[in-house]
Order: sequence, then C-alpha cells, then structure tokens
Amino acid sequence: MPNRYATRVRSDELVSLLRQEILAADGANGSTLVALRADAFAYYFGERPLPEAEGRSAVVSTDVADMIEAVVSQILPGFSGDNVVEIEPENDGDVEQAQTESDILNDVILEQNRGYVFFQEALRDALLLRNGWVKCWQDDVDSVSRQTIAEDMSEDDVAAIVALLEDGPGVKAVKAERIDQGVELVITKTRKRMRVGAVDPTSILFQADWDSVFLDGIRFFAERSFPTRGELVADGYSKAEIEDLGHGQVTEPVPADQNARYSRPGGANAGGPAAMPSNLPWSVQPIEHYVCYYTYDGDGDGVAELHRVCLAGGSTILKDEVVDFIPYGTGTPFLQPHQLNGLGLFDKIKSVQDVKTAALRKWINNLEAANNSRVAVNERTVNLADAMNTRPGGIVRVKGSPAAELVPFPVVDTGVSNNALMAYADKMRSERGGASLDMQSAAAQVGSNASGVAVDREYSSKEQMAAMICRTLAETLVRSTYAIVHRGLRTWFKEEVSARVRGQFVKSNPAQWPERYRINVKSGLSIAERVQKKTALEQVIAQQQNILERGLSGQLTDLPAVYRATLDWSRAAALDNGERYFVDPESKPAQEAKAAADGAAKAQAEQQLKLQDQIASSERQVAAMKSAIDKYKADTDAGFKYFDAVLSAQVEAMKLGQAAAVAEVAALSAEGNEDSEEYQDGANGGAEGGDRGDGANQSD
Repeated sequence: MPNRYATRVRSDELVSLLRQEILAADGANGSTLVALRADAFAYYFGERPLPEAEGRSAVVSTDVADMIEAVVSQILPGFSGDNVVEIEPENDGDVEQAQTESDILNDVILEQNRGYVFFQEALRDALLLRNGWVKCWQDDVDSVSRQTIAEDMSEDDVAAIVALLEDGPGVKAVKAERIDQGVELVITKTRKRMRVGAVDPTSILFQADWDSVFLDGIRFFAERSFPTRGELVADGYSKAEIEDLGHGQVTEPVPADQNARYSRPGGANAGGPAAMPSNLPWSVQPIEHYVCYYTYDGDGDGVAELHRVCLAGGSTILKDEVVDFIPYGTGTPFLQPHQLNGLGLFDKIKSVQDVKTAALRKWINNLEAANNSRVAVNERTVNLADAMNTRPGGIVRVKGSPAAELVPFPVVDTGVSNNALMAYADKMRSERGGASLDMQSAAAQVGSNASGVAVDREYSSKEQMAAMICRTLAETLVRSTYAIVHRGLRTWFKEEVSARVRGQFVKSNPAQWPERYRINVKSGLSIAERVQKKTALEQVIAQQQNILERGLSGQLTDLPAVYRATLDWSRAAALDNGERYFVDPESKPAQEAKAAADGAAKAQAEQQLKLQDQIASSERQVAAMKSAIDKYKADTDAGFKYFDAVLSAQVEAMKLGQAAAVAEVAALSAEGNEDSEEYQDGANGGAEGGDRGDGANQSD
C-alpha cells in the first residue's frame, strides 16, 4: 500500500527548496558570518580601525595579522612530517592492513596532493575566519603513449592488436595510424586520482542551526563557484544543457567577505559573472554554480536520502544523484559547543588591536603636538608666516620680546601612560591567543636574569594556548580530512592503488577496506610538547635497552616495541620519514636478516660446540697421557724401588755374605793361626823338646 504522506519531490520544487536553503544558510550574502569575515579581512590587512579624524594619526597596530603569523609558525610543524595520522588496528590480525591503509593515506594526502600547502591554507583560514575547509574528489587523469609495430602487418592483425589493447586495464582508447616506419599505436589510458585541497570559506554555505563541527547528518551544505561553460562541458554535461544557462545572471550577489578577500590591491576580481564582460567567448563565460548536498526524499519512499545536486544559473538542475557522504571537512582553533562555527584569533585579538591602535595614535598625536606645539601670537608684532612654519630650527621674526609676543600652549607628555596601556594590551594578547609573539625566543628571557629552568617553565606555560589550538585543529580539521579521504578511496576506487612508502611500493584495494573509526592523529603537538615527548621517549628507549641487555626480551619489552618508540622519537624530533633510519623488525628484510643472523649464530654455536668437543677430546687425551705417564712413572718408581730393594738386598746379602766370608776367613784364619801356632809350637818343641819334655816328664 503506497504511503499517502510520502510524495516524490519534483524538479521545480527541488529548485525552490534549494533556493530557500541557500538564502537561510550561514555563509550566504547578508548573514552575520559573512559580515564578521569581511571585518576580519579588514583587520588582517591593517585597514581597521578606521582613522579617527583628518589630520590625526591613521597608524594601525596589526596585532591580528602578527598573531596569526606567529601562531602558524608555532603550530605548523605539528602538521608536517610523512606520518601525520595513523590508523589503529582493530585486532592482532589487523595490524598489517591498518599500517598499509595509513601509509597509503599519508602518501595520497601529504605527497600526491602536497598536504603541507593546503593544510597551511586551511589553518590560516581557521585562525582568521573561524573555520578552515578541506574537500576531496576523484579526478581522471589521461596519459598518452605511442608504440610502433612492424610495417608489413596486415589490417586484420592491427585490428586484433588494437582490440587486445583496448581490453587492458585503464585503457580509454587505442588508435592505429600508418606511418613511414610501420604502424603507430596511440594508447590513451585513464588513471583515477584522489584529489585533496583547501576550500575558500567564503564560498561555503551550510545549515545555520547545525550543532556539530562534523558534517555527518547535516541537512544542507553547498559550495558556490563560477566555472566556465567550457569547464562544465568538460565535466560531461551536454552543450545543449549549458547553452540555456544565462551568462552574467546571478541569484545572489558576491558575499561581502569574498569581496573583502579579493577586491583589494593585488587581489583578484570577486565580482562574479556580473562583473565579467558580456562579450566573452562562449567557452570562457562564467556560470553561477552551486554543488549542494541536500537530504530529502527523492524517490517517495518516505525515507530521506543524501543527494548531491548541481544547481546552475539559479534555476537549472544539472545533476541529482544519491551519495554516501559529504566529501568536505572543517576544523576550528577554538570550539564553540553545539555549533559548527568555532572562534578564530580575530575574535580573540580584535579588541586588542583596537586598544593598541588607539594608544599608538594618541601617542603619535602627542609627539606631534610636542614637536609642533600650538602658540598664541600677537599678529601685530609676530611674522605669521614664520610662526606657522614648524620647520626645526626655523626663525620667527618678532617685534619686541619673544616671551611676550609668543606664548606656547603646554603639552603634557602621555608617553608613559600610553606605553603602560600598550604593555597591558600585549598581556591581553598573550593570554587570549597564546605566547607566540612575546615568547618567540627564550633567549630574551634568559637575558633578564632568569634561570634556564624558569625560562623553560615560563615558555611551556605560556605556550599552552598555542598547544591547545594545535591539538583542536588536529582533532577537527586533520582528522576530518583523513576520514573523508579514507571514505572516498573506499567508495570511488574499485581497483588497487599504490603508494611509495619507505622506498617500496605498497598496494591495496580500497574497496575491500573496512570502515575505520579509530584514527590516531600523530600531529597537533606544539614545540614544547614535542621536546617533552622527545625527552620522555629517550628515557623509554634507554629503559628498553636496559631490559633487553638483562635478557628479559619478550617479558617486559621486545624489538618491535623499541622500533615503535624509536619512530615516535624521530617524529617528535621533527624528522620526516623516520623509517629511512630504522628497520622494522617485523618486516621481511628484517626477518631475512634475523634468519641469516640466527643461521650464522647457529653455525657459530655449532662450530663453538665442535671446538669445545675437540678441546674436551684433547683434554681427555692429555689426561689419558698424563695418567699413562703417571702410571709409567709409578711403575717405573716401583721398579726402581724393587730394583733398589733387590740391589740393597743383594748389597746387604753381599754385605752379609762378605761378613760371613770374612768371619769364615777370620775363623779359618784363626784356625789357621791356631794350626800355625801349634805347628809353630811343635816345631819349637821339637827343637826344645828335650828340655821341655824332660821337664814335663819330670813334672808328670
């Protein structure tokens, strides 16, 4: 059953709805935002406050411009580098894919689209005009190459080659031409390219009551531009459609802020089509054009969809298509809760510039009055021409006493009070916009008898405002930029894209990427915060080194953790592409090097073990030899002892035998002696026997 409350919006109704949205939008001509932006440009270029009166000093203190330049110089390094944003993995298996997406995003935004330049443009817009804007879009880039093939090739063969080439990836057209050298093939290829750039805030219109700095869910958003008829035809519209668009017809005059930006010496003409000559050639005639993102029910099903509607000439819809998202992002230095518009430095510093301008003018006027004081003269006795000539050292002709005829009006020197007022204004400037001007160099504070520690603390404290600005812009402008580019790649690119990262090409198919919510912004740190982070990371790396040296790898830290800390240190040190200096331990080259090192260590360990075995074997052989020698020595000693004992025994035996022999000899000698004596005695007795015998006999 059809829904009686849901009806399809007709084309004329859509034009009327869009016109109403444009007129009521913030950023439309006549809105408060437009007037504020125009005023901001006047202050930035030193055109406000206006001179007080003719003849008075018209000097302007350019605090708004000076503060913006100083803050940009402080916070821009926080958005430089080759890895501004990193996609955080959802789980352990998502680490490599998240890193690949991060590498491709950083390459597309920072390298292929010169992110440093357009981020600086958007940052300057945000600081001056409250919000900076960035958009992304898909662009088709044609490249032509020529190839020459053999001269004697038939037409059928040439046609077959052309048909084969036309089926190649990215081939738009192939044309064969006969030349003297043969057949030349002209091959035209189309390559998709993701484009990213800053958008002039003065051309942006959006739903006035939108309550968020992010655009998801906004009802109406539009960008106004003035493309030429030729550019619209190049975008794919038919010449008949563009022919009906009236040249020079605008539905809304050029906003005051756009005029304030461009309609000044050195600026472009911001008058739009109405300011262009009417006799321009057809192809270069500008047309008022709105690219609107409008949420409405286009098919009558009762559900509103997000449409991209191209409205030209104020009444002609060139295109109306359903889209998935708004490819624009914005950021602001000072958030206003529940509003898309934030606050800029102009809002903070405007009153300071007013005060300082007034003080400077009064000071200069006071000096002028002191140097050219007014006098009362007697016109009958004073030469009026001389009196009115205030040339230094000039002569005033007077009849009579000069003291009586010339009476100067006293002028009070207000320099001291004016100087104090300007010092107070500078203090307000630092408190409202950060210390970017009065703390550009800590050396100035060192010269005022302050210690180095005190200077560092004062510098860091006064830099907190700039640090907050930097972080807020990072989380709004930079994060939104990466989010829309990631979504654009997933939506518009169905083929693989490649990016050169750390000297190697990384390829991936964005159509297969998951939607990401965890986008970690690595930028957004002020100079002092970078120094603090760098010091802290150096301490972390030292602790990691100590842990690894103690053999606790894998328990408290590991090489991948050291690698991540080292990369963070290089980023904090403002080194672009720190991967050039360090090797990821989880990368293929590192794994191959680790495998080679492990193999070499294993071979060395095996060689060491073999050497130890050889040493142990040699030690065993030496021990065996020593044991054998000891045994031989022991056996030899035992033999020597045995032989010594035997010899000693023999000697003793010999000694004993000799003694026995001596005793026997002695006995024999004694016996022999006895026999000899008996014989002697017998001999003597025979000689004396008669006498002895006689006596014996006589005795007997």
